[in-house]
Amino acid sequence: MSEETWEVTLRVYDLLGSMGPQAAMMRTMAQRLFPSFEGIWHTGIVVYGFEYFYSGGIQKVPMNQPLVYGTPTKVITLGVTSVGMDLFDSWVQEISDQFSPNNYNLINNNCNHFTNEASQFLTGSLIPDFVRLLPQQLLNTPMGQMLRPMIERAASSFSAGTSPDLDSIAALTGLGANAFGQGPSAPGSGFSPASGSSSAAPVGVSAKKELVFKVLDVKQKLPSLFSSSANEEKIFLKLAEFAEGIWTDSEKQSFKSLEVYVTNRKSLSKYAIQQEAFSTIRRLGRELPVERLFPLVDIVRLTVLNFGANEVFAAPPTIDLLMEWLDRLVISPSPSVPDASKYLCLRVFVNMFGHPHGANALVHPFRLPKIVEAILKGLESDTKQLKHTVATLAYNCAVFLPNDFDQTIELLSAVTHSLSQLGNDSDETAFALLMSLGRLIFDNEDAISTAKDLSVNLEPFKRSSLEKVRSVASDVEAILLS
Repeated sequence: MSEETWEVTLRVYDLLGSMGPQAAMMRTMAQRLFPSFEGIWHTGIVVYGFEYFYSGGIQKVPMNQPLVYGTPTKVITLGVTSVGMDLFDSWVQEISDQFSPNNYNLINNNCNHFTNEASQFLTGSLIPDFVRLLPQQLLNTPMGQMLRPMIERAASSFSAGTSPDLDSIAALTGLGANAFGQGPSAPGSGFSPASGSSSAAPVGVSAKKELVFKVLDVKQKLPSLFSSSANEEKIFLKLAEFAEGIWTDSEKQSFKSLEVYVTNRKSLSKYAIQQEAFSTIRRLGRELPVERLFPLVDIVRLTVLNFGANEVFAAPPTIDLLMEWLDRLVISPSPSVPDASKYLCLRVFVNMFGHPHGANALVHPFRLPKIVEAILKGLESDTKQLKHTVATLAYNCAVFLPNDFDQTIELLSAVTHSLSQLGNDSDETAFALLMSLGRLIFDNEDAISTAKDLSVNLEPFKRSSLEKVRSVASDVEAILLS
């Protein structure tokens, strides 16, 4: 059975076309100032029979619904995608805060930035340069340089949620208020930010208990991730050496595509990874000897930061491989397993929290006990890097843990036990564990009572040489005493 695919097109609207009689005069003035000027572009992505665009938040409307932008000047085919509408809509929901009404920025976050990210997610390609680079091209001209401070003030005022001072820019440039693709608001079934985001209490403040924290963040669900890498090319070369004679030519080719993403992941964060790469990971992940797994594990650590890949790794059969690695490399390792493989494996689990699919899969009741076991095992290590990694994993679990008594107490017990075993040279590990403890007990009377029963001793951490450790220890103490 062939894989279902959908065509992805980019609709390009010239906003001057909806400005009435003054449009011709404005175009003439703009071309005098910027000889290469063609139009003021607004764009929308068309796929699955709908048009998605950024205007007063992310909008989704039927593709045949008339919009206030008029008729598209150009319709450009971007490619095809095998990403289904449910997955794409989930991604759109995830980035809705980034593209909220208040986050609009004339230069750095306009409608064309949204379609560019959407195109990368769906097809792996960028939108055309004449649209994508318009703001920077205008700013790089002599007139643009002269006007840059005014444009940036306007961008700043808009991003703060106030009306931008665009009249003066329009008077000087003839480009009007929509010069960088804001466009008028349009009706549609918009994607709203996550519920509660606009009315949540300030970070670090407990509205219920009136506690103000120095360091502890109890409101936002922001994981800590390990996203850097020293040399991606060497990792792939090492894997090719270890996999020689095991993988097929087709599997090698799928990893060439994967290497493109990993090497350029900052600019291709929504890249669509080939499905064969995942089946290759599963096969190599089971057939390579444990002492030769580390380059593959490191590649997976970076791959799960991709939204689509994260969803694949969060579901069977791929998540089964990750749980097998946790057993083979961390919980019950053979003597031949190097520490590097252990902490790289744990960092895969840390990075799985970078997207909701991975986070929800790991705090599932079927998997959390095994992760808690790995946390306890890792903290027995003499390697500071390994201990810090498992403490970070504990923190991510605490941030995304559902409101379940048994799971909370299970993780709380592991964290408090680990804190009691720390030496004096473990400040970074202590910080992560104390942050975990604070998240677990905040606004949870059962967890507070359990922590008191476990006799958590915060005094050594209040005397730490690291200020942030002293601060978070005081925050945790404030919760316990409240």
